[in-house]
Amino acid sequence: MEDLFQKFKKQFVEEIFGLLETIEADMLKLEKDPADPQLIDSVFRAMHTIKGTSAMYGCIHISDFTHHLENIYQAIRDSGASIEKNMIDITFDSIDHIKRLMDDELLKDASNISRNQALLDKISNLSADQGSEPAANIRENKNSREKKATQSWYILLRADEQIYKRGISLVNIFADLSMLGTYKIHRIASLSNAETEVWGIVLVTSEDINEVKDVFMFIEDYCKFVLIKEGDIQSTEEIERFGEAQIPLAAVSKPLPKIEEVIEKIEKVEKKEKLPEVEKGSQSSVKQRTSLLVAEAAKHNLKRVSVDATKLDYLMYLVSELITLNSKLLQKTKDEYFESIRPEVEQMEGLTKLFRSNALEIRLVPLGDMVIKFQRLVRDLGKQLGKQIELVTHGTDTELDKNTIDLISEPIIHIIRNCVDHGIELPAERIKKGKSETGKISLSARQVGNYININIEDDGAGLALEKIQNKAVAKGIVKPGEKLSKTEICDLIFHPGISTSENITSVSGRGVGMDVVKRKINELRGEILIDTEKDKGTSFLLKIQQSIAIIDTLLFRVQKTYFILPLTDIEICVHIDKSILIANQNTGTIDFNGRMIPFLDLRAFFELGGNYPKTVRTLILKEGNQYIGLLSDEILGEQQAVLKPLGQSFENETGISAVSQHGNGEWAYMLNPHYLHQVLKSQSTQNINNSIA
Repeated sequence: MEDLFQKFKKQFVEEIFGLLETIEADMLKLEKDPADPQLIDSVFRAMHTIKGTSAMYGCIHISDFTHHLENIYQAIRDSGASIEKNMIDITFDSIDHIKRLMDDELLKDASNISRNQALLDKISNLSADQGSEPAANIRENKNSREKKATQSWYILLRADEQIYKRGISLVNIFADLSMLGTYKIHRIASLSNAETEVWGIVLVTSEDINEVKDVFMFIEDYCKFVLIKEGDIQSTEEIERFGEAQIPLAAVSKPLPKIEEVIEKIEKVEKKEKLPEVEKGSQSSVKQRTSLLVAEAAKHNLKRVSVDATKLDYLMYLVSELITLNSKLLQKTKDEYFESIRPEVEQMEGLTKLFRSNALEIRLVPLGDMVIKFQRLVRDLGKQLGKQIELVTHGTDTELDKNTIDLISEPIIHIIRNCVDHGIELPAERIKKGKSETGKISLSARQVGNYININIEDDGAGLALEKIQNKAVAKGIVKPGEKLSKTEICDLIFHPGISTSENITSVSGRGVGMDVVKRKINELRGEILIDTEKDKGTSFLLKIQQSIAIIDTLLFRVQKTYFILPLTDIEICVHIDKSILIANQNTGTIDFNGRMIPFLDLRAFFELGGNYPKTVRTLILKEGNQYIGLLSDEILGEQQAVLKPLGQSFENETGISAVSQHGNGEWAYMLNPHYLHQVLKSQSTQNINNSIA
């Protein structure tokens, strides 16, 4: 039982944090458009769900706090007013407070107690400032305004033992229902199953059906909602089928018990059906029962399923083993002797590819899932520092592996903090420079081959290059008088302790901690590039190699060593006469589509020895608008490669990023295309290509 409690507790936490994220996203939009009724309604509904879910989990303090906040939004929604700035600030503070209460459900922490009361006081004062009734009377206040047209609804509720076992408190549901209008309840009948009862609820309300269904959101599958029209004559037949039941108006006309009597009866049933204690000294039995409810929240998002990351990792392991086995099977059945089973082998290969693609897509997460966190960071830091800043995003539907998303979040946050603190100027300073007083930070992402490029750029003051170099000289990193390019100076901020900030702030220091950012990016087999211009801004380009463990590659051989490259990086494969390569050895270039491009002799680069055949198989690689050629002995064809991390023996070999087992049992080395491009760009190919003979 305890394991089950923890399982649903985890789902409850995920549900609440998801709703809080929804509220954050809506509040960020409401800052720009405070009168948008759809956003206000969305915030209200999310708060309403948090309140109800928390109450049914026994998190009373979260439920009570959210209830007060929800009432304010109900009043705003009913009046059609705009959201004021102080209300937005209170809401953001409340979101943070609810997150803290998730770890302090019983409200025992002194700081949380103080913060809880302070926020409730602010909410209460806000109600008074707006001239509205106290929170508890907002619903009644609504009835005193211009009345909306009322409707009568008949709600058929099937209450079986599953409702009680799942911990649903009908008392709380009816308490919420009373806020929508006037209603009465009557018991229709017990069905053939003695533990199942059918209740009829007559509700007169001015709210629409969506509001009514919200009250029953966790048991909507147990309900049927029918609008009562004047003069309707309904049958009571087939009530036992429930879903097909009609309104029994005859029953409605009978004397109905008082609401208090119904609630008392329900409470007795709940006590009778309580679940056994988890352990002595644990939470109340009601809380234990209500903890089972969280799975119901999933019905609002049936197309998404929350899966433990370790299960996905194991799935990927099984897929990788299947692909390796399939590769071996293909190698061992090439002989004509296996011609009779060739169709089945090819079919298995096709299914394996589909299985691989589907498994990989399960692990992919859009970068946009993190955007709300970044927007909130920019908003809060900008307010703290007295700066007006806008975060603009592009291409955030670009997907990365879940593990990559988790690892890349911290470096991006650190860079954004630096952009806010030391990149973007104060409004008055920006106006003096002829800029708009609102600074801009842009975050964009796109896929380039096997890499994801994430660009973070601000339109601020730019890096103080002279100060950076002077600081590096003072620390002995650079020799006095040494001439450095702009790129080299920018890279100095990745050394520990390099910061040009004159004042230590609580937010960040451009250069402080950038060594950690660099290390994290390197762990992802990526790189970070910086460009800056005085008073124009600074850009940080993160080039992240996808951490997906299985990719489509081209397998080729040089001497007795096998190599692989992502198919996405290869433009074309061509045959070049060896004599041409010898003639061009000094320039290290070959002709490709009318332009001379550099080529790399892998034999010399990796010191493999041997000689190339008379016709050299050359792979043409493309990065952006740049091309390079790689020389090989034999191209073996496409292969699904299961990539494995390099061992310590290869930790300094930057030209190789991973290894994969070939179908014949040999290891194939994954080359790093970006690194090879950089090598040919920065070094003399004459010193590299020296084994063509």
